[in-house]
Amino acid sequence: MKKTFTIKSFIIVALLTITYSIQAQTVELTASYGYQFGSKSSYGYNNYVKFNDSDQFSLTIGVDMFQGIMTEVTYTHQSTEIINREGGATQRLMDLNADWIMVGASKYLTKDKLRPFLGAGVGMAIFNPNNEIRSVGSVDTKFYLAFSVKGGVNYMITEQLGINIQANLMVPIQWGGVYIGTGGSGVSGTSNILIGGFSGGLVYRLK
Repeated sequence: MKKTFTIKSFIIVALLTITYSIQAQTVELTASYGYQFGSKSSYGYNNYVKFNDSDQFSLTIGVDMFQGIMTEVTYTHQSTEIINREGGATQRLMDLNADWIMVGASKYLTKDKLRPFLGAGVGMAIFNPNNEIRSVGSVDTKFYLAFSVKGGVNYMITEQLGINIQANLMVPIQWGGVYIGTGGSGVSGTSNILIGGFSGGLVYRLK
């Protein structure tokens, strides 16, 4: 149910963006696949909860507004697992589907075939745990305010088709840890998780 909600939310926002962009000069579609680095939140002495490295895919719908600025809606999906280190022992806690729905903007630095860009966005991170180990028990889906930054380059093969290469950093706000117990027990960190990675894909521009 939560997964359906995530996809429906992205579709609704994307359709609103396309509808608004009917009078705009260009709509840009970017589909990419890449690698997300792991990240961890520490607690106590040499203890931590960690997101393992994983792959990720994303879809971005952008509208060329003015002076090389693209307003964008981006959906990113990451399937990973969470591990815990405590008392010198490490164990897998659960699998995790992380979905990110971001609204933001990117600025192209040139209008040549090679187009470097910088961008940022704000939106929602949805963490949906599953396959939890028995000692952890059931963990609810969590929703967080999130922001992202990115930088990269598009190389336009033709006026409509290009190749995208970029790096990104995504941060869920006030992520304090992962609850792994029942009856009030749990594990919590003291810092936000920073999830960075890189990807490559295709760009298609509709005029």
